[in-house]
Amino acid sequence: MLKILSRAAAAVLLITMLYLGASCTPKQKVSDEDYVNLRIGNEWKYQISSLGETRSDSGQIIKHGDKPAVITYKVTGQEDVDGKKCVVRENMVGEKFNPREYYEVDPAVGVQLRKQGFRLMDPKIGKTQYIQVGFNPPQLMLKFPLTQGQNWTRKINRGNAFDTAMFVVKGVEKVETPAGKYDALKIESSGQSSQGGEFTAQQWYAPNVGLVKETVQAKTADGTVVSETILQEYKGNQEAAGKK
Repeated sequence: MLKILSRAAAAVLLITMLYLGASCTPKQKVSDEDYVNLRIGNEWKYQISSLGETRSDSGQIIKHGDKPAVITYKVTGQEDVDGKKCVVRENMVGEKFNPREYYEVDPAVGVQLRKQGFRLMDPKIGKTQYIQVGFNPPQLMLKFPLTQGQNWTRKINRGNAFDTAMFVVKGVEKVETPAGKYDALKIESSGQSSQGGEFTAQQWYAPNVGLVKETVQAKTADGTVVSETILQEYKGNQEAAGKK
């Protein structure tokens, strides 16, 4: 009888030790770079309500937005810009020269935009031309560490205007998109344009995915324009992420 009890007690003790061992296993820490997830081969498909709805100060809808557009981004490689190694993210529009963004990811600083290539209409020839613009100093897109309360200011170049925006990390929230459900880091921003007008925005970044949602509210002479960018599909380069 004692042997049976001893065996039973030993079994209970073993199960308890295994349970405690499993429960005490530390969770894998999420790095700042995981929220950005700019690994070569990663691809994101977003639905963008480019105009959204224009509302009066009282909230009445003045004009409905255009049909949502679908846009795809892909990290296609690396390139040196001003002696700094940058990852290249392309807007996959199917042209010889896709719009490109050149990001430096510095663990001691954050994510900095060092160069941008885009298509611009040339009224002289009636066609779009591909041009590239460098930023010196680079534009600070995200400041590390991405901890609650972290904040920074950025001057956003919009070609014929500059927006000065202030950013602050708010914390982690649950976000649901057509691509999935995420515990995402929320970043809020607000600012003003050099041409007048104010705007506020919210962005959500999920670990090992990247940006999963963004909303923007911009005040104009006609009212408030609301737009939304939401992740439809994500294809990750598992090999580059070190996963099997």
